[in-house]
Amino acid sequence: LFFGGLFAFIITAFFSHGYFHADEHFQLLEFANYKRGFTPASELPWEFYEKIRPALQPTLAFVSIEFFEWLGIKSPFTQILLLRILTALLAWWVIVKLSMLVVEQFHHKWSRRIFIGLSVLFWFIPFISVRFSSENYASITFWAAVFFVLSYFRTGSNQSAKHLIYAGALLGFSFFFRFQMAFAMAGLGLWLLFVQKANWKDVFLLVIPALMVMLLCVGIDAWFYEETVFT
Repeated sequence: LFFGGLFAFIITAFFSHGYFHADEHFQLLEFANYKRGFTPASELPWEFYEKIRPALQPTLAFVSIEFFEWLGIKSPFTQILLLRILTALLAWWVIVKLSMLVVEQFHHKWSRRIFIGLSVLFWFIPFISVRFSSENYASITFWAAVFFVLSYFRTGSNQSAKHLIYAGALLGFSFFFRFQMAFAMAGLGLWLLFVQKANWKDVFLLVIPALMVMLLCVGIDAWFYEETVFT
C-alpha cells in the first residue's frame, strides 16, 4: 500500500501542471525569480511591498532553481516538475513514518489496511501533496514534528531527546512556511501540557530550537528584502 502510494504520488507530480492556487506561483516562484534578477519588483503582488510574505520558501525555490541551472536544467517546466517530485517524496515519507507509528492503535488487520490505504491513496492526498505551496510545506514540516514528538514520548529515554530538538526546529520552519500554523501548534502545545503532561525540560527542548530556527528565518527575510523586516 505504501509503495502503491509512492507510485500515485510520483504519477500525480508528473501529470500536475500550473498551480492549484495563484499564490503557489506568484508569491513563491515569482519571488524567487525576482531574487534571480528576472522578475521586476513592479510585477510582484502587494505582499512584496508590504514585506509580509516570509522569504523561507521563495529562498528554497531560489536555491533549488539555481542548483538545477547549475546542472544544466534550463526549462522552468522541468524545474517545477523536479520541485513537485521532491515535494511528493517528502510528503510521502512523512505520511509513511507517521502512519507506521500510529497504526498499532488499530487492533484489526483490515482496519490497519484501510487506514494506511486512505493515508496515501485517498484521492486528494496525492493531489495536494505534490504542490509546491506554503500550505503543503507547512503541513509536511508540522506532521514531521508530530512524528518526532510521538517518537520521543513512546521511547521515553534521554537518548531520544534529539527527537524533541528535531521537532522544535521543524515547528519553527512550519511557522515560517505559513504563519497560520500557529493555531495547529497551539493545539499540539495544549496536548503536550494537559494530555501528555510534558515536563518543563521537554518544553524547553522544543521551544529553544524553534526560536533558533525562527531567528534564522528572520535573517532570511532580511537577506531577501535587503533590510531588517518583521514579516
